Amino acid sequence: MKKLTRKAFIDLSLINLAAVPFISMAARGEVRPGMVSAGENSANTYADGIGFQVFAFRDALLRDAGGLFKSFAGAGVKSIEFFNPAKLTEYVPIVKDNGMNPLCTHFMPGYVTGNWTTARQMNMAPPEHYYFENIIADCVKNGIKYMGIAILLDEDRPTLDDYKRFADKFNTCGEQCKKAGVQLYYHNHSFEFQPVNGTTPYEEMLKIFDKDLIKIEIDVFWLTVAGLNPIQWIEKLSDRLLFLHMKDLKKGSKTGVFNFDIPGDSFVELGTGMLDYKAILTEARKAGIQYAIIDQDSTQMEDKIASVRQNCEYIRSLGI
Repeated sequence: MKKLTRKAFIDLSLINLAAVPFISMAARGEVRPGMVSAGENSANTYADGIGFQVFAFRDALLRDAGGLFKSFAGAGVKSIEFFNPAKLTEYVPIVKDNGMNPLCTHFMPGYVTGNWTTARQMNMAPPEHYYFENIIADCVKNGIKYMGIAILLDEDRPTLDDYKRFADKFNTCGEQCKKAGVQLYYHNHSFEFQPVNGTTPYEEMLKIFDKDLIKIEIDVFWLTVAGLNPIQWIEKLSDRLLFLHMKDLKKGSKTGVFNFDIPGDSFVELGTGMLDYKAILTEARKAGIQYAIIDQDSTQMEDKIASVRQNCEYIRSLGI
């Protein structure tokens, strides 16, 4: 079975996207205007504010953001988690015009760690003279109240001490964000949970993170890949949780894996894999998590917008 390498995962551009007629898939379904603002607790179910992380479509967005965001809205997406903060000023008006909520944005770790070697190789470095402070300013300018780190790359975390140093730096970043009225958050993968010296990097970072300055976006797929129970972790982190990240893991997949070397067909649509999303979302609701965000890094479906639609319809069917 073909493996998905670490670099291939991080650089998931879904090369075949170029051959998929995204924009010709006219937005199907009703788009509701006047979506809730970030931080307002007015969504009755997770489907009412269902989020979508645009990472897997980032190259297609550069070609036709207007058509693609329209397709997301037609597929049932209600809130957007951006990936490239330097494009917020361009993308936020388009998202609003399509009746969706520009909720939050991810950003690359180099803005915090100063390490850009890998990001440059992936053509994901920032524009010239664009820094962490610029992300905050663009969030404030565009009414986005949440910004979170997408990943820590290998160069950012060679040792447990490097994780700890990052956590200290992230607290300082959190102070900057708080002064501007923006909440900083951390998004996990599975590597943070690899046992090291009787602990894990994730647990050590949690000890350092200031609970007020740093919130948590818990990715239940990667928790499961690491061999952990998402419901138990939602309970454990309930007072620190901000968002939930969702994709499903193919039934029968090996867990206890602490890197990205998992089979390429491991990524499946919600409700078709081994995660119990009814139980997970029920627990997330108890914990007060308002927004659940689809993060379908890869799909086996040829029609990528159909994948988005299927995920949204599944969340809607749960009624949670």
